[in-house]
Amino acid sequence: MKSSTIKRRSEVCLEVINGLERYRNLPQREKERIAMERAANEYMDLKYDWPFKRFFNNNRKFLLKLLNDLLEMSIVDLDYLPLELPPVHDPMAKQIRFDLLCRLEDGSEIIVEMQQQNRRAQRERLLYYGAAKIYHQLKSGDHYSSLKSVVVLCIADYIEEHPGAPDDTLLFKYRMVDERFRDLFIDKFTICQFEIPRIEKIGWNMDSVAAKWCGFFRNLPIFAKTAAASDEGFSEMVDAAEII
Repeated sequence: MKSSTIKRRSEVCLEVINGLERYRNLPQREKERIAMERAANEYMDLKYDWPFKRFFNNNRKFLLKLLNDLLEMSIVDLDYLPLELPPVHDPMAKQIRFDLLCRLEDGSEIIVEMQQQNRRAQRERLLYYGAAKIYHQLKSGDHYSSLKSVVVLCIADYIEEHPGAPDDTLLFKYRMVDERFRDLFIDKFTICQFEIPRIEKIGWNMDSVAAKWCGFFRNLPIFAKTAAASDEGFSEMVDAAEII
């Protein structure tokens, strides 16, 4: 790879890093080292939170495709919302910053998290995120019936145990149902977990759109060389993810 190409890519990466809160206190030399490391890649690694945020926050139609494909919805448009919830009255309350947060035309909201590691109490974290978003919907005088649904979509770069689930299952959906009769208590809250590495369990067979998303996130340089990369929607995203 030409040194001029790497230099140009590192400048793009450094611009992004300089604008991110998590890197604010790093010495400039360390920021430049991280930028140079990222620039060696031909494509963005969307499993990292800042390329993920940049890619989907700046490309509404890509986020629409992601949500419609994985959640099997028919979203026409959405609005991006601030990534931090307003502070509550208790100064000791745990604050939240989402990777992506959007509101649909019907008022329902979707939280999207890219998670590289299976952190301790990760499921509790997703529950807390969703519950906090529900809590912030109502103001004094609002009726409970005005609550809108909240979906938490976790795109995970790890595999969890799901007893009884077939190996080709890529997306897991959790809702509030009765233990015996599977009666749905309420349709206002859903947690979905999409596990990227499960593409390995199906031998990179990308017959389904969910599998194509697995390949797209798992290894974009490999995905870009497959027939799936030429499919409608994916070809444009592959081009957009290239570090120029």
